[in-house]
Amino acid sequence: DALNNAEDGTTVKLLGDVSLENSAYIKDGKEVTLNLNGHNITRANWQIIQVKGNTDDGTKAKLVITGSGEIRFNVKAIGGGQLDMSGWTGTAACVDLEDVCDFVGPTGDGHLDELNISNWRSDNKGTILLQGGTIGKLWLNSFESFQMTLGSLLKPGCAAKSGSEYLPYDHAISQSDNTLNNLTIEPCPHTGLDSSGRCTYCGATGFVATVTKDG
Repeated sequence: DALNNAEDGTTVKLLGDVSLENSAYIKDGKEVTLNLNGHNITRANWQIIQVKGNTDDGTKAKLVITGSGEIRFNVKAIGGGQLDMSGWTGTAACVDLEDVCDFVGPTGDGHLDELNISNWRSDNKGTILLQGGTIGKLWLNSFESFQMTLGSLLKPGCAAKSGSEYLPYDHAISQSDNTLNNLTIEPCPHTGLDSSGRCTYCGATGFVATVTKDG
């Protein structure tokens, strides 16, 4: 109820572990910060935390999650909602991004069990910025013809690994190839340069030499 009743500009700071009895909705152009403050949130049944804007008039609503702690259920951004988890560390069961929303991912030790991207299409999409942390499963569930490149999700200078292997910056994510598993987002080592001096892991250009050490 604290999130539902929060006014624009409010910070809700947890003082202990919480079980969500009612779904929480951030809307009507409000910006609210949730500081986990080292505590965890569970839910009683099928409750969610959702941030939703208004795509008809362009109104945004924003939820900023900070502090450390676990979120053991879905956090959802939809229809012009903005979700910023750059100041958060911990584990979240699932982040759902649906239909023209914006997401800023964690920078360090944040782990998302799942990141689901749904109902996006080329003329109707938001922005995603992955800049650190790990993702158990990234899944695209969108319109038949829609696809995105992995590089379009990455902060400049970052690369993505699946397991121990770096993935190509231009890797296409589409309905026919819609899942990436065991991702780590980290600063690019620039070890995948092509003949033109472009890094195939982060898309950076202008490299003029490589350096190797014998022995």
